[in-house]
Parts: sequence; C-alpha cells; structure tokens
Amino acid sequence: MRFSAIILCVAGLALAGCEVPEAQKIADCTTNHLDFPMTVQYSPPYQFLLGVSSPTGQLSFRGEIVLEQSTGVVARIPISSQDVTSCNWLHSDLSGYILTWSRTNHGDRISDILHQKQTYDVHVTFDEMPPTNSSLWLSSMKH
Repeated sequence: MRFSAIILCVAGLALAGCEVPEAQKIADCTTNHLDFPMTVQYSPPYQFLLGVSSPTGQLSFRGEIVLEQSTGVVARIPISSQDVTSCNWLHSDLSGYILTWSRTNHGDRISDILHQKQTYDVHVTFDEMPPTNSSLWLSSMKH
C-alpha cells in the first residue's frame, strides 16, 4: 500500500510537469575494474549511487570513479563506504547509498562536472569490492 501511494504521488508530480528523481542503472559491480560509456540523459542535480540488493552486516568498500572525455580526465572521484549517505529513491528491492554526497557538501558538485546529453567514459576501480549483487546508478531529475 505504501509503495503504491509513493508511485501515485510521483506520477502525479510528473503529470503536473514537476521534476521527479530518476535513477539510471549504469553498471553491475561484478569485478573490481569496470569500464563503460555513460550518457547523461536527464537534468541535474546528479549523484552516483550504489544499489545493494540485500545488505547484510556492515557495508564495506572503497575505490575510485574516473570520468573521461576526448579532452582527457574530467574527474577522479574517490568512493568509500565510510563516506556514503543512504537514499530511498532506488527500486524497492534495493538499498541505495549516495556515493558523492559529501563532495557536494564541500562545494565539489558532480552537477558541475556532468552535463546533460554528454557521453563519458567511466572507469571504476574497487580496492575493496562492495557486496555481491551491487550496482552503480546515476541519479538525476526527469521532467
């Protein structure tokens, strides 16, 4: 019932022309090194998220996200379980964690780095892997 009410509320906002959070799955965390292209589809603010299907015990991981374009490295973003903030807008079967929130609080906004309709080469390296069945997501706003 609660999930239905949330869906109804988000649908109502979307129909009214308001922006609603959109989470785009960009990769499954299957190995300690991931390389993939990512096109930013929607509007800022942007955040990278970790989705965990069934968290058990203490969340523990660390690594780095490197964003590149043809001009070179756009950003190096350290990520760590010691520096996450939980979120509630991923699919109902996932626990979501914002990987880039503290950077935003310190003035280093991901929304200043990423631009809508731009494509980035993303390289993710985990020195310590997140839980099994984890995935990376890009959060943005959709009209």
